[in-house]
Amino acid sequence: MGKQKVVIMKVGSDSDPNKVAGAIAGFIRENGTTMIRTIGAGALNAAIKAIAIATVFLKEGGIELCARPSFTDLDVEGQERTGISLILEHRVEDPDHPIPNVEFVEKVEQATPARHGQPYFRRKGDKTATA
Repeated sequence: MGKQKVVIMKVGSDSDPNKVAGAIAGFIRENGTTMIRTIGAGALNAAIKAIAIATVFLKEGGIELCARPSFTDLDVEGQERTGISLILEHRVEDPDHPIPNVEFVEKVEQATPARHGQPYFRRKGDKTATA
């Protein structure tokens, strides 16, 4: 049996998340897997939004979407750039490792106010702990 060919989608910061989500859903339904490659924060943001939208589309059909991120080196016009690849797959429930049925709750208490949105880190030289 030969290897399955997987479609690799390149998502940029100007990509429409709804269109990318539709493509993700189609490839997952057809092949069970696809890959997204991004370079830069804006492109990754568009890809994550698309994955969130595709998750809703697929969940309606009983498909649980799983994303595995990794760094990848890409050649862009002769220059090597570091990007992020997101391998997307139809998550099949394994009896030994069931999909957890969890409810996430927001933590509302903090020891000290958040600084720059990062309550658990402090800058080098800071005298006040924020953890």
